[in-house]
Amino acid sequence: MYTSSGRATDYHDADMVCIARVHDYLRGGEHNFSFDRRYADADPELAHVVRAILRRERSFLGHAVRFMLNQGIRQFIDLGSGLPAKGSVLDITAQLCPDARVVHVDADPAVVEYGRLILAEQNERTHFLLADATRLDHVLGPSIVAGMLELHRPIGVLAIGLPHLLSSSARALSFLSSYGAALARGSAVAVTHLVPWFADRLTTAAAPLMAGPGKSVYPRRRRKVALMFDGFDMVEPGIISLSRQWASGPPAPDPLAGNEDTAMLAGLGIKS
Repeated sequence: MYTSSGRATDYHDADMVCIARVHDYLRGGEHNFSFDRRYADADPELAHVVRAILRRERSFLGHAVRFMLNQGIRQFIDLGSGLPAKGSVLDITAQLCPDARVVHVDADPAVVEYGRLILAEQNERTHFLLADATRLDHVLGPSIVAGMLELHRPIGVLAIGLPHLLSSSARALSFLSSYGAALARGSAVAVTHLVPWFADRLTTAAAPLMAGPGKSVYPRRRRKVALMFDGFDMVEPGIISLSRQWASGPPAPDPLAGNEDTAMLAGLGIKS
């Protein structure tokens, strides 16, 4: 059984680092181990940059979920969800709309196992699914069987920090449109994606801190990110560069400030 940071034991090896727990630590969460924290802090400068990106992502996620709730959406699919924690889809809906249902989807068995433990007391409105988020049939079918989703009602799809982890551009650019084709009118999608500036400025050094040990990220330009919204109408102001406008809380020093083409793009779309 996994334990949180306050109860982490020493017998775990560093090769068991889980990027979802690393990100939880960088966001200030408690669901991580000492070796996850050592991995995150190995290069303080990179950790500072990735922490800023994750902060922007989480702020935009909050904006997207609130927008979808205001549209009447009460069902959510969190693709590549990582661990549920403060500021997550479930956390926001629990505060604003307790009857909303959230399906968490992740391809990491460790994340799913631990996530299910965290959500054990909320299983009536949550479901944690071990699946490839790009495989529509692997996500919708089990979620419907579990009684979590109703396809005749709008569904909010969150792909926050996921598409830039997909090496195949064809898959990255098309998988969300398959969701759009299957979902009811009024459904919505939210996306964030790293852009090439991230790779240009930081080379590949920060990639393992974004994607996990030994893994890479695949930044794409705005025109390609726009293709991910095929089947959805873009919500104004369209695809934007994430900036301090999405940040919550008091202003803080921002290592990404001053760059017009920031490291991360984001957008919202709705099916009409």
